[in-house]
Amino acid sequence: MKNRTKEMNELRSIVISEMTEKVRFILSRSESEGLQWKGTKTDLVELLHEVYYHCGITMEDGSYATFTYLVERAFSVFGMTPPRNPRARAVRAESRKGMRRASLVRRMENVLAGPDGRKALERMMGEWVVS
Repeated sequence: MKNRTKEMNELRSIVISEMTEKVRFILSRSESEGLQWKGTKTDLVELLHEVYYHCGITMEDGSYATFTYLVERAFSVFGMTPPRNPRARAVRAESRKGMRRASLVRRMENVLAGPDGRKALERMMGEWVVS
């Protein structure tokens, strides 16, 4: 059981690291580039919330970005309207169990644990953003 828990923690750590890099990429872009988000709004909110909660994104002045800032900035990059209550949407998304769609983190862990591992995870994340 300890090995399984350790393996899951390692998978989670890799997933969070990959999510953080994807959010940094998104925040470095501008709306004028015409990028499109191909996932769901809920997945985007969950991605932002996970990074906010686990890692934090540092602003130019050294402070941490707020969740509201991350949502507004990322949605503006994609030319999308953010949900009215993104925090509630993120919490609901992260607690999905036994439903048709698992949480984003869980899906990413499953892909990473599969036979293609990191390549499959990169492919999955690469499909989210297109120009």
